[in-house]
Amino acid sequence: ALVMCLRNEDAARALNRMVALRESLAAADPALNGRAEICILSDSDAPAAIAEEDRVFSALHAQLSACGGAWLRRRAVNTGLKGGNVRAFAAEADPNLAHALMLDADSAMDGPTLVRLTRLLEAHPRLGLVQSLIDPSPGRSGFTLFRAGQRARAVSGASLVAGGSRRFWRAWGGDAACGLSRGVSRAARGRADFGP
Repeated sequence: ALVMCLRNEDAARALNRMVALRESLAAADPALNGRAEICILSDSDAPAAIAEEDRVFSALHAQLSACGGAWLRRRAVNTGLKGGNVRAFAAEADPNLAHALMLDADSAMDGPTLVRLTRLLEAHPRLGLVQSLIDPSPGRSGFTLFRAGQRARAVSGASLVAGGSRRFWRAWGGDAACGLSRGVSRAARGRADFGP
């Protein structure tokens, strides 16, 4: 499943990113694309944001559901915010659903990266969560383009590649693939870090 959590976000921008991911996945691995269901988990409470999500989802449904299906679920009460939304998804998910890629509304990922993350989970059944390296989006000025990317890679790159300290490592908020029977189900039991 390709899972995106929304809360009063720019729905057109977020859902168009999902369409781009679906198209990239179809080109990279048509068989995996055929198994990938898109799940939009909304905690939006602003009437204008809710109306926009519904409008954009309806307009893009054919593209989002190409091959694997797509659905939008909105919780009436957003207990636990984003973490609660993911827990509710894990509790409601089809038991045959093996993996989920958790995305933020501003996430950008391509099909080949998703295929690599999925193959890692399939090759290592005990692995609960896998993430790609962070590649920050550039700012609007030349200075932020250069400095922000340089600093982010310098600060986080080495520790993420090395696996970080097992004691202090936590998953970033999104852009992580997890085995539903392993990682997300543990989160549903209250382990937010997917750790041991």
